[in-house]
Amino acid sequence: MIFIEFPDQGKEWSIDATLSFTNGNESDSTEYKVEKGSNISDHIDNKQQTLEISGFMSDAPFSAEGVYDPVNLGEHLNFFDAVKTAMANKELVIVDAEYKDIWENMQIVSFPPAWGAGTGNGYNFSLSLKQIEFATAQKSRVGPTSPNKSTNARFSPQRSVGAVSPVEATTEQNALVSSAGSYDGVTPGTDFVAGA
Repeated sequence: MIFIEFPDQGKEWSIDATLSFTNGNESDSTEYKVEKGSNISDHIDNKQQTLEISGFMSDAPFSAEGVYDPVNLGEHLNFFDAVKTAMANKELVIVDAEYKDIWENMQIVSFPPAWGAGTGNGYNFSLSLKQIEFATAQKSRVGPTSPNKSTNARFSPQRSVGAVSPVEATTEQNALVSSAGSYDGVTPGTDFVAGA
């Protein structure tokens, strides 16, 4: 028997008749082509768990305890409403497949009920679910680096470019210096001194 719990609504239903139940476990890997040989992979991605449930919800008048009750219209309409409410409110459900496993945080992906001549007011349905995984955030204190760890920048030593030979001033430069007067090492505006 399969039970579906709606935690936000505080309700749980059992499927009246389970026709099939499939638990999907898939993984994928990256593939890169190489010149010769098979493709290479460097990562495996485990896909989310999926469930596919085909079942039948009856309109038989039974109470929640399974006792015949002609006044009760059956749980089929309440289950239908709970699934639709969960989808509208993005509620995650819990699926308990007795003696198989319990799946939590299941998103209802699709729920197409089907009414037919042989179902009366009950309905066949196919319920697709996908497990949602949540990321957990971690906090880390960011502070000054350890006093034992050197934080000095390292530079390569300056290379010698050799001796620089003085270049004799041009005539125009000498004329500018003589018109500006002698350079006393303090007066701004004098860039060079005529050669001695």
